[in-house]
Amino acid sequence: MTLRRSATRAKSRWTLLVTAVAIFSLALVTGALAVHDEGVFQLDGNAIVDTSGDTEPQNPVSDQDGDHDWDEVYADHLDGTTTSGATAIAFFDDEFGQGDDILVGGGTKDINDIGPSWLWKQTAVTSVQDKADIEHAYAAQYTSGEDELLYFGADRFSNSGDTVMGFWFFKSEIATVGPDASGNGTFTGNHTARVVDPETDDVISRGDVLVVADFRSGGKAPSIQVYEWVTSGGSASTHLDQIGGSEDPAGCTESPPEKPNGEPIPPVGDGDPFCATANQFEVQSPWPFTPKANSGGMAGDGGPDTLFGVAEFMEGGINLTSLGLADQCFSTFMAETRASHSVTSTLSDFALGGFGACESGITTTPQAAGENIPAGGASIGTDARVPVTDLAEIEVTGTSGDFDGTVTFYLCGPLALDSTSNCETGGVQIGDPIDVVGTGGSASLESDEATLTSAGRYCWRAEYSGDEEVGVPPSSDPSDDENVSECFKVNPVQPMLDTTAGADVTLTNPITDTADLTGTAKQPGDDGIGPGGTINATAESQEDADGTITWTVFGPDSCVASGLTVTGSPATVSGDDTYGPVSATPTAIGTYYFAASYSGDSPNTLDVSHNGDCSDSDQEVTVTGTASLTTAQDWLPNDTATLTGDTNLTGDLTFELYNDGSCGDDGGTVQYDETIEVNDAASGDDFSTSNGSDPLDTFLVTEANDGSYSWLVTYVDDVLDSPDPSCVEVTSITIDDDNTD
Repeated sequence: MTLRRSATRAKSRWTLLVTAVAIFSLALVTGALAVHDEGVFQLDGNAIVDTSGDTEPQNPVSDQDGDHDWDEVYADHLDGTTTSGATAIAFFDDEFGQGDDILVGGGTKDINDIGPSWLWKQTAVTSVQDKADIEHAYAAQYTSGEDELLYFGADRFSNSGDTVMGFWFFKSEIATVGPDASGNGTFTGNHTARVVDPETDDVISRGDVLVVADFRSGGKAPSIQVYEWVTSGGSASTHLDQIGGSEDPAGCTESPPEKPNGEPIPPVGDGDPFCATANQFEVQSPWPFTPKANSGGMAGDGGPDTLFGVAEFMEGGINLTSLGLADQCFSTFMAETRASHSVTSTLSDFALGGFGACESGITTTPQAAGENIPAGGASIGTDARVPVTDLAEIEVTGTSGDFDGTVTFYLCGPLALDSTSNCETGGVQIGDPIDVVGTGGSASLESDEATLTSAGRYCWRAEYSGDEEVGVPPSSDPSDDENVSECFKVNPVQPMLDTTAGADVTLTNPITDTADLTGTAKQPGDDGIGPGGTINATAESQEDADGTITWTVFGPDSCVASGLTVTGSPATVSGDDTYGPVSATPTAIGTYYFAASYSGDSPNTLDVSHNGDCSDSDQEVTVTGTASLTTAQDWLPNDTATLTGDTNLTGDLTFELYNDGSCGDDGGTVQYDETIEVNDAASGDDFSTSNGSDPLDTFLVTEANDGSYSWLVTYVDDVLDSPDPSCVEVTSITIDDDNTD
């Protein structure tokens, strides 16, 4: 079975003016056109759109009043086009013969609810009559002015007798389960019943609809009955209330007489809300069809060479508005063959699938302070409390009726800012489900407020419950894992860090710096809901931003790290404040530069740095040095000796300087000595010491060693008699190097 979902319808609140038992007699809306002459759909006994001059056979007295037919519905089913103009369609291929799914079991009757009672079986061999074996089933819903029109049809394997068909339109989703290993299956889903206000008897919403049509051989006029599912007190059975039809013929076209030589049966008159017909001639099938060999049809893949035998093609329609069923939504369509038109009839073959006459869609838009959150996101702010809501808009397409239900909101996050996921599942519920009051096919409502205390990415999800009473299905945004229109960002704040260097100093004195940190955000709360308790946390649970500020000194005279130790760095942060001063002691003169960086406090506060490029002149500190003058007096002692003799002199002249005034007799020692070789010197020549000429052999008298000094001079001549050593040069030296100003 296959289907295509199209536009949807929703319920309208209307007041029933009579008791439930008498609905049919007074529910018809005067002035509405008959279902067969609305100018929308051709109920003319064939499946092809006919225009004037067509050669395609059609039933007599058919004015072809309509722009569409089943061939267009089939085309839409195949390729998803909108040629048919319908607001919803269904087209099912049903197995026939061996392997067909058929209805079985004593509880499988129209008078019983489906889910708990109905059974089906996949046959190993043919097990229904050929005339009741469905090959295809189809339905379409149209809007014409203020009228809602519902068309249905089926084709069968054989025309070897009459067949009674039922066409169910369910508001809730009905589906098969199975088959099991033995070929047995069940159903899920239940009937939706009419809802009546117990105090006023006003009808609040309508129930599932069953149309029973008695299609007869030869294309004779069928009879139609229309039933509505009720909780109790139905006119036809406990749960089935007849709201239209009788055993009288209700053909859409002129039909063959009931008896030989009798009068043909005329079509229903203008304003009649329902009718049905079957083909009185062999007509072409737009889709693949296989007739039984003796039916007069022709098997094929669809088109002029594929023919329905007489009365193998069946169609009909009801005017929902005329029956008081306008603005109803149907989710599932089922065609069934029956043993009779009795509501307790045994059921045979069936074809089941989605109809999609009602669809809902919900879209969400994240908001803050009543405005849409911009694409770039919202800021967490310094107090780290961002109130957000979600605006949900529900659209029920194809109807202007009222609908209700509830919307439940969920919020996922905080996620990573670069996350691409959405909130298709999971999250935390924000508030209680909110009631929907929908009219004109739309509704708008806003979630409870959620207060976010953590930066990150968030995504809303809104789940609409649908309105089961009128068949509006549920919907959700997002409905898959790709849509991210309901996601938004809450961005961290960027704080400010400003630093101020201390005064210039001279070398050996410390340089200093302080930092002013502003614009930090509070930390996320942790006693709310969601990951980490960050959603709807109390204000008291949020602490100031933490982290550290670290200083670096560059220089001297370059933006290269100095390597100096900064005392007081790093400093521990607790929110906006002034931190420092910190200090460092330079070892060289020049210009130094302070730079500072704050580590930030993820996720709410970003990191920040200042003067990492040494461009802030306020962060420069100049270190200078001072010049000074001191004196230290010293003496360079030397001695001169004069040699005289009877002849020229040759020998050794030795000078010894003692650090006392007695040439060592008082314990002094030699501080400097020098021997001069005398070579043929004339009498009276002078010979002097050279103390100071050799830097490595120089003796100085300073403040540290001043006092009495004496020279011991000895001459030894090689020829003449040598004089006695002389110790007569005694000097007392006092040095005062006082540099005090």
